[in-house]
Amino acid sequence: MNRARGSRWWAWGVPLGLFVLALVPRLLGRLPLNNTDELLWIHRTVNFWTALSQGDWAGTLQSLHPGVVPPWGFGAMLLARYDLAQLQAWNVADDRVVLEMARTMALFPVLLTSLTVSVGYCWLRRVAGRWVALFAGIMLALEPLYLTHSSFLHLDATLASLMFLAALAWLVYLLDGGERRFLALSGVLTGLAIMTKIPAVYLLPFALLAAGVTYLVRVGALWGSSSWREIGRLAAAYGVLLILCGVTIFLVWPVLWVDAPGVLASVVERTGSHVDLSQSIPIYLMGEIVPDPGMLYYGIVLVFRLRPLTLVCASLAVLLLPFFWRRLPATKRAAWTLGIAYPLFYFIQMSLGGQKLGRYLLPMFPALDVLAAVALVAGTSRLARARTRRVVLVVLSILIIVLSLPWLRLAPYYSTYYNPLAGGAAGANRLITVGGGEGLDVAAEYLNEKPEAQDLLVASFYFPVLDYYFQGSAQRPNVRSWAGLPVTADYVVITNAQRQRNIYTATLNFFGTRLPEETVRINGFEYAWVYSVPRRVLSAPPPIQYPSDANFEGRVRLLGH
Repeated sequence: MNRARGSRWWAWGVPLGLFVLALVPRLLGRLPLNNTDELLWIHRTVNFWTALSQGDWAGTLQSLHPGVVPPWGFGAMLLARYDLAQLQAWNVADDRVVLEMARTMALFPVLLTSLTVSVGYCWLRRVAGRWVALFAGIMLALEPLYLTHSSFLHLDATLASLMFLAALAWLVYLLDGGERRFLALSGVLTGLAIMTKIPAVYLLPFALLAAGVTYLVRVGALWGSSSWREIGRLAAAYGVLLILCGVTIFLVWPVLWVDAPGVLASVVERTGSHVDLSQSIPIYLMGEIVPDPGMLYYGIVLVFRLRPLTLVCASLAVLLLPFFWRRLPATKRAAWTLGIAYPLFYFIQMSLGGQKLGRYLLPMFPALDVLAAVALVAGTSRLARARTRRVVLVVLSILIIVLSLPWLRLAPYYSTYYNPLAGGAAGANRLITVGGGEGLDVAAEYLNEKPEAQDLLVASFYFPVLDYYFQGSAQRPNVRSWAGLPVTADYVVITNAQRQRNIYTATLNFFGTRLPEETVRINGFEYAWVYSVPRRVLSAPPPIQYPSDANFEGRVRLLGH
């Protein structure tokens, strides 16, 4: 009876507990808007569902990422609360209710990532054991960067979740009995991942690699009496995966129903341009502005963005594999090896592209959490005695949660957590871009307390985001400017990321020598500064450096420059 009760606990209680563990901090961390891309996805989602409602299949082409799955999910959340006609009116009017729309839309990645933790545990225990699955689930539920993007209106959390589940379902099919439902799930999830963002195409060669490793595990040699039978079985399975992936792609993107060749050609062209071209806004790396920071940039991002436990233990998992190799059954060897290969080759793929952002590495994080869990369980099994091993593992699972408190207390600003072992935000600030739109909501709250705040004009690089929090108006610093300075604005809000990347140089140079009226600090680091615009100083013409006395046909006289 006790054994049956324990089995039910592992089958139902643990997945439910992990879901709650993942869900609660995500609900607490729903910061409505953080960057300008999120505004794009609000408009794209409303336009996508408007096209669907009108049977305008061509109108469902809102992005070439392809970026299809998030609008389905975002829109489902919105339509559960609002009428489509009302959404269309708000979308056109750019109404401030958009902030509440954003909070509603964020429920999609919140629920998806929470389910990924729970479902990932159920599938992972079949190929790695229940303790590895439990530790991986706890770590993934609370991994800072994954937690951060779980409430963003963007593609990366959805991409990471779908890729992880697609790869895991494929491994379960290959290494644990060959159940067809996991083959079907892997094909569908792969299609959904590719329809989220094109880097998910990585799943197709990885699936081939996993099939090759499985072949070696099954046959034990390159050639043998049963080799061709096994090759045929794996080839058929891979063919089914490709077919289901293709069918899924076709079904979820209605524009393909009217112009599949043209749309797919555009997606391929856009992908090629992203590989060849560098960022439109150069990246800050080690004190310099560079167009393409290379592989080093992503290495630094991983060091600062992974929680210390994940960083250390995932690295140990690579080192421990040779020591445990002989003690492991063939399927566990294959699973461990592929667990290392998945993040490694994805890191290489993303490093080859000209466009790089830290969030592009997010699909690596679930796999790195699994590797960290493998190292923890392997180390515990080696050091703890058999009688005390279960107690040690339970204590360790609680300790993992306790060690997450340093960033859980930052809700909803999980993005401001940087690995303290590497120097935290201050250390990261010397090497990579720190911040984006963090702190703009706090700056807006400060400005909203000003007398007649609704009549004030504020200049900011992230003005579209600031505008939704601020009661007055916001614009770029160089709009209606004098020599690049916002002479018509009442206040200027400068962010740390803007300063690092030297965006709007004239504004930065002018206000950099002045004391800010307000400084926005989160987790001890300065993310934004609010400056009052000295109208009299800026309205006066600048002094003449080079005098001149040129007369242009009696119409214009040049005094100097």
